[in-house]
Amino acid sequence: MQGDQVVFSTGTDEHGSKVEKAANGKDVKEYCNKISSSFKNLFTCLGTSHDVFVRTTDDRHKQTVQALWQRLVNGGYLVQGEHEGWYCQSDEAFLTDQQVGENPDGKRVSLESGHAVEWLKEANYLFQLPKFTDRILEWLDTTAVYPPARSNEIKGFLSAHDIRDLSVSRPSDRVPWAIPVPGDASQSVYVWLDALTNYLTVAGIQVSPDPTVPVHWGFDKVVHVVGKDILRFHTLYWPSFLMAAGIDPPNRVIVHAHWTVNKVKMSKSLGNVMCPVELLKKYELDAVRYTLLRNGGLVDDADFSEDSLKSRRKDELANTYGNLLSRSTANRIMPQTKWPDVQNIEDIPLVKNHVRPLPGVVDAYYQDFEFSKGIEAVVHLLYESNRVFTEEEPWVLIKQLKRNPENQEELQLKLNSIMYSMLESLRVSSLLLLPIIPDTCNKVLDSLGVSSEERSFKDATHPKNYSGTEFKRLATPLFPILE
Repeated sequence: MQGDQVVFSTGTDEHGSKVEKAANGKDVKEYCNKISSSFKNLFTCLGTSHDVFVRTTDDRHKQTVQALWQRLVNGGYLVQGEHEGWYCQSDEAFLTDQQVGENPDGKRVSLESGHAVEWLKEANYLFQLPKFTDRILEWLDTTAVYPPARSNEIKGFLSAHDIRDLSVSRPSDRVPWAIPVPGDASQSVYVWLDALTNYLTVAGIQVSPDPTVPVHWGFDKVVHVVGKDILRFHTLYWPSFLMAAGIDPPNRVIVHAHWTVNKVKMSKSLGNVMCPVELLKKYELDAVRYTLLRNGGLVDDADFSEDSLKSRRKDELANTYGNLLSRSTANRIMPQTKWPDVQNIEDIPLVKNHVRPLPGVVDAYYQDFEFSKGIEAVVHLLYESNRVFTEEEPWVLIKQLKRNPENQEELQLKLNSIMYSMLESLRVSSLLLLPIIPDTCNKVLDSLGVSSEERSFKDATHPKNYSGTEFKRLATPLFPILE
């Protein structure tokens, strides 16, 4: 919307012993094909616009991983050695003593995830992580990790733990379902080094194994969007790998919180797992998208319930957004189906005080992926517009126009200003909600007579005068009442 060339990527991380175990004796690639396809189907249902769907079992990804590995070897950052410590198979992660504790049953578990751990001692390749801790701290100070609480969390991890060389391979006989280490069939590439390299794969980068050959992303900005449970991998290990390879770390890592359901952590054993596809069957796509982005947060876990979805749909989408559209284009008030003629648009109080400042406010939130706060700001404008509509009573002005011919010019100017401000509020709100609920917003913009060439962010900040532009009334409510 801001005129930038953007590549959106997503995909599936498919290697590792836990994946092979989950296949339960079936062909592992076929098992992964099925799971990966289910995610592709979900993203299609959700209407996401990713440009690249990467699978870590793709041949092109394997080539990128092996080239990066060789580059690290040639740079002198990978050495053969022996690793001994706690390993969590569920998290595919090695843990320090400080990250391990006992559960109520007296079993050793990861303090972060609660998953079981085991003590391993094995020969593998080690990455010299301690060499990069100072540079990681400098990178963190550039506000690369957002929100600040997550940056402080990884800083705290660095100060509280004895950072040692990181195991980046596993014996092939223990983890055969993985990418082989180049030139050493006895070892498999650690699944997190494999998975993290997907960002280079989707960028289409040709990684030379020669560390003296420069490697560039080819983009002005690289942003990773990740869950809080994989913070350490994306803000310590991955940027260190990149620094060692002579590649710039990402400009930003946006870290989001998780979802609970009815105040309880989602768990298959509890049966409270929510299926997005089933939700989409019961509710419109945009109602689901809207609720997820309206309620979801970066720092604190958000709670999901169908009651909340119904409430957001009814109160904000139907009764606020949809209601403003229907009442602002109603036949009894706007019989001509044209935007009213107004010259001094910027002098209209609602436009001046609420509509014009909004794009800057929302842009600041969206840039930080604070979608909930951005949506809230748009909803505030819609609430205010409905309030002004009720307070100004345009239907009364219409009656006065018929009864007071001597004051027609003054009354008509006032009516035009009110109704133009309502349509302008709807237009700008729809542009700013376009990334959130695209189907709905495009429907509203179509009805308002806004052409497809006038739906950029610039059109929200530098609008034209729409006086005289024809609009169309919707035949049905924007969000009909659910049975």
